[in-house]
Amino acid sequence: MLNKIDKRRCEICDISCFERNNYFYGKRMTARDFQDEQCYFNEKRWLINRTVHGWGVVCGLDVKPTKDNKGVEITPGLAIDCCGREILVCGDAEDRYVPLIYDEIPKPHECDQPQSKQEQQSGIKHIAICLEYDECKLEVVNLPSIACDETEKHEFNRIRDSWKITPISIPQEFLDEPLPFCQRTNEEKEQSLDSYLCEKITKGCQQCPDCPCIILAVVTVHENGVFKEIDTCNRRKLVYNNQLLFDQISCYHGDLPRVINIEWSDTSAASKTGVQISEQIEQTAEEPVGSTWIHKQDIPWDDFVKKNGLKVTFNKIMDHGSINKHTFLIAIITIEHSTRYRLIKYVPSQEIKFTDNDEEGTTSATFKFEESWIEDELVDKDRSAITQSREGADFEIILRGSSIFSRKGEENGKALDGSFSGVFPSGNGTQGTDFVSWFHVNPPTN
Repeated sequence: MLNKIDKRRCEICDISCFERNNYFYGKRMTARDFQDEQCYFNEKRWLINRTVHGWGVVCGLDVKPTKDNKGVEITPGLAIDCCGREILVCGDAEDRYVPLIYDEIPKPHECDQPQSKQEQQSGIKHIAICLEYDECKLEVVNLPSIACDETEKHEFNRIRDSWKITPISIPQEFLDEPLPFCQRTNEEKEQSLDSYLCEKITKGCQQCPDCPCIILAVVTVHENGVFKEIDTCNRRKLVYNNQLLFDQISCYHGDLPRVINIEWSDTSAASKTGVQISEQIEQTAEEPVGSTWIHKQDIPWDDFVKKNGLKVTFNKIMDHGSINKHTFLIAIITIEHSTRYRLIKYVPSQEIKFTDNDEEGTTSATFKFEESWIEDELVDKDRSAITQSREGADFEIILRGSSIFSRKGEENGKALDGSFSGVFPSGNGTQGTDFVSWFHVNPPTN
């Protein structure tokens, strides 16, 4: 347990031994010199631990009920306390046992907090499993007496870094307190993230709380010792090491649904299965790059009139309900000659057809043009907005990434990573980004 001296030494400017030995020939070394040598490097390491890495559980230290339901057992693991000291929990299972039957619970802990009368009457008790740094002195060495009548003394040859686990009583109010994660005021929310973090850091360094133990779990037990719940996450403080942060980023942003190809649904007999646009780019683009399509390119009118739909392929099995007329859009943009306004009209969809390839784990969604629109715009040149425009028309393909999701399976569905620069697959590692591409259709030559 941290006493007042230890806790004071955990403050940034109260470390007393940032002095190292200056060695020279003939220097006389005493116990003080060797102790300071160890203290210097220990305090440096502990300072980096608590200020750079943070304190809490690094790995392991799960809390499980024992077979007789009279206590809990702590699994092996590693933690760092608020002073930066490493706590390695190993050893036999009996050393990691914590009794929870009332008669077996050790004497009150200084971190114990009184329960409300209602909790006392209900017989329900909330017990926090508290991990603390400890030291164990080993190998007794008897020292000879110096004076004639002085009794013999002894010292210890080793000091072992150890730990102790103690159950402490906590009230329900403690569990109801909001966690301190990113509690920002309205004024702070208006700041940029960099300004907020700068002000937060300049306010000072973190200090040890009044009760500096590491809470591994909160166990709710009845008076008869029956477990009601073991919560190992709600009040557990974690050390966010690089691997943990990577796993979190990968869990949220990794393996996202992306667009991997676009191809036309063609009306011509020569292409009943669709014309892959990555093949067309080699004929139309000056500098083809990888698996690209006609992004930003011009399409001759005679080629475009053969199209009756557009198929988009995703690298994941998608939620069909999230791909609809509101999230899968094709817009036609023409220029009004008198005002030069850009007139945007959305192409009506007859239907969106889906094909799931379970073997490859992909989904294709085909946007089928409405037949009346094909008749008006692609067949009847007299009524076509494209043919009436001397400059042709721009087409935009838009997929609303924030509303298109992969199918929920073993994990929750993830939003589309649609950011597109002309090369498949789409994506920049961010969920919910829109896929936007465009091409230009030239007017008829006659």
